[in-house]
Amino acid sequence: MGDSEGTRNIVIFSSTEYVAEQAVRMGHVADGGQAEFFVPQTSAQRQAFWDLADKNGMCLDTSYHGTKGQEDFRSGDVVRLTKCLGDSSSATDEENPGDLQGGVDFLAERRGPLPVPDPEPAIPSSSHLIQQAFDAYATGSHSGERTFLRFVDLKAFATDMGEQLPQRKRSAFAEFSAVLENCFDDTAQLQSDIGIRMGSGLTQKFFQVFIQKAMHRLGLQVASVLFEVLNQHT
Repeated sequence: MGDSEGTRNIVIFSSTEYVAEQAVRMGHVADGGQAEFFVPQTSAQRQAFWDLADKNGMCLDTSYHGTKGQEDFRSGDVVRLTKCLGDSSSATDEENPGDLQGGVDFLAERRGPLPVPDPEPAIPSSSHLIQQAFDAYATGSHSGERTFLRFVDLKAFATDMGEQLPQRKRSAFAEFSAVLENCFDDTAQLQSDIGIRMGSGLTQKFFQVFIQKAMHRLGLQVASVLFEVLNQHT
């Protein structure tokens, strides 16, 4: 625990636990799947994350990220990892008889054109996921603008978050919920201080501030829990 700006930061999950659980997720991906991850907060945490990916033979999915490298991603960004492709040795001329015909591949001519795969949708950004979560949870309305309500929507959101917690951490749910409530109240006060009066609700913009506060206050592993909840609404 530590104090920041007069507010106690409660870290429910340790970095060790975070790394252990990410290793499990990456292990599943290494078996042939794909998964999305939030990039951790600090440079040291990001380095540990990428080292873990390298250790598990995981690479950025270039079909989504193109030529971007690890250094192009910041804290809170969503990255898709997939199994690294192994280097394949070039085939010899004997293995490719078409290469002996002046560079013309007669097998390719007989096969016809290769099918073009359907383009995959772009991977959602963290802000896009948060927007979709707001759309899914916000039930309030004020002056024609949707709002995320403290006593109804926050409860539903916290409950879904709690269901995604590792089993051994379920006992911390009350503390977890209290932190979410504090983050909500801090954000609502900030919203009010700049002149936006929404009663007991947050606008979409300040819902994103609330999420960022929650990620900062609750520590590393909650980012994965949060991602699972937000990803349900993609």
